[in-house]
Amino acid sequence: MRGIQSSQIDDIVKDEKIIENPSSFLLNRSWRILDDDNKNEIVIFRKNNSLIYSNNGTVEQCTWEYLPVNKTIVLNLPSISYMLLPFFYDDIIFFKIYSTCQYLVFMNEQSYIQSYGQTTFVFKSFIESVYNNKQEKLEGERIRKQRECDMDELRWQLNRDVRQEMEKYRFYKWCSDIDLKTIYNVGFNIPWVLMGLLLMAGLSSLIFLLFDSDIADKIMSTVRMVHNQYSLEDIIVFGNGFWWQLAKVLFYIIFFWLLCACCGALLCVLPFILVKIGKQKENRIRKQLLSNPKYKCLK
Repeated sequence: MRGIQSSQIDDIVKDEKIIENPSSFLLNRSWRILDDDNKNEIVIFRKNNSLIYSNNGTVEQCTWEYLPVNKTIVLNLPSISYMLLPFFYDDIIFFKIYSTCQYLVFMNEQSYIQSYGQTTFVFKSFIESVYNNKQEKLEGERIRKQRECDMDELRWQLNRDVRQEMEKYRFYKWCSDIDLKTIYNVGFNIPWVLMGLLLMAGLSSLIFLLFDSDIADKIMSTVRMVHNQYSLEDIIVFGNGFWWQLAKVLFYIIFFWLLCACCGALLCVLPFILVKIGKQKENRIRKQLLSNPKYKCLK
């Protein structure tokens, strides 16, 4: 087993990350060592940090250890020991000898048998094929990213053209720009805000009735005037007495709150309808623009 220096291997592992948990890749597999000598060298990593090394059928017991401090593997073989940085690519592990430009190349033996079991293995051709495969993947990724950028640019242009067309229809544009979330919050809180104001007005009136007769007289005269103009007693007849008067007060409070709730609901529903109208107009414009050959790929 000897280190190999190759610019193509440098390019293969250039963008690959160092394996931080090599046990998940190394254990329970048989690894074939690849080099120009084409010897039948097999390495099997075991859990107890022992290592089985086979050279043309001659087996020796060795050891290995992972060092998390610098993410390296120490490989103790019969005649030499290596400190290695592991890079994994396409069922192949490229072990870079620490602080050098040399590599040990390990391949899953099952993959090796499937690919080269019936043919002659040539290390140089093998590295070239892996290098070409890596370049094809990089080129495919570059084309994919470029296509995504082009599509994003087309979508941006389409949205710009839609906005420009919508400018010609100010009402529809205003409808599509309505902030529904804010309106929903306002419409939902209107009844509660008005109910709070009503309760504050009632408490204030009660205080004035208890402590200031002049202000109380003015309030009561105002209440009587409003009551005479907007009274519901023509529809609902209340009796006399304290409990009837209390029922009348509660009825007006509930009626007023329901009226506010209806106004809030209308404030929520009407903008929703307007937004739907605006969005439908925007979608019609978008469909018309998509018929342009320029935007054909966005369909």
